[in-house]
Amino acid sequence: MTMELLSGMQVLQSGGSNVVVIKLGGSALTDKSRGSGGVRAEVLENVASDLRYLRSRGFSVVLVTGGGYEAHKLAKEYGLGCKYVDSSRFSGAILTHIAAANLCEYVCKYLCERGIAASPLHPFSMTVLCGCNVEYFPIDVVEQLLVKGVVPVLHGDVCLDREYNFSILSGDDIVKYLCNVLLGVRCCIFLMDVPGILRDSGDEIYSTIYVSELDSVVHEVMSRGGTDKTTVVDVTGGIRKKLYVARDIARRGIPVYFASGFRKGVLRLIVDGLGTAGKDFTVVIPQ
Repeated sequence: MTMELLSGMQVLQSGGSNVVVIKLGGSALTDKSRGSGGVRAEVLENVASDLRYLRSRGFSVVLVTGGGYEAHKLAKEYGLGCKYVDSSRFSGAILTHIAAANLCEYVCKYLCERGIAASPLHPFSMTVLCGCNVEYFPIDVVEQLLVKGVVPVLHGDVCLDREYNFSILSGDDIVKYLCNVLLGVRCCIFLMDVPGILRDSGDEIYSTIYVSELDSVVHEVMSRGGTDKTTVVDVTGGIRKKLYVARDIARRGIPVYFASGFRKGVLRLIVDGLGTAGKDFTVVIPQ
């Protein structure tokens, strides 16, 4: 893996792309480690401040929140995932949706109260899956909100599934879908509870990961139990899933960043091309 420190400007290319897709992970947004699942106001304020800046620069933003502690706990309790759900667990599936939706609406309310028009979009009510794959999703709703200057806010959710009755559509899968179908995506940013993809020492982060190197990085990361600080309650694949999603997005020519939601101003650093890979974030790019 390369150890060179690349500036954000070397990664981002100027052009007509002005959509930024941001995944606000549940590990950053809620406190999973203490079992409380409380929302971290510090992280939300950092995001709100950066969103105001990005919008002032003419960028359109799509925000995707993780399910958070409560939704992951319920999904685990009711045995939800990419598998058949019988009628005895329908109520549990709906309760899981409600927990994820409540967190998303909390984020939207927080942003709206600070002058950022942000609208919740609940996948449960607008998405049909088949065997855990998206069969129907009205992307035009997202596009119209962007045209009107509103921030669409989606979230990891339980959705109707033609094959399994209900299955989980993770926030990471939503991010991947958006980057596949939306036009003009400039970059994708994962905000976590750590400053990037941690190296063996735990004190340093990977700088730039090329797509061709990703399998070996995943092997190293998983051999020490993952890089998330709080992966105990996570039913959607954790850091391994995120890295493979990043690979698929990067193959489309879209740089994918991993950064800390606790770092004030990190979104503007990335989008303005002022940050440094290996210091401010980890970035996954094509070869």
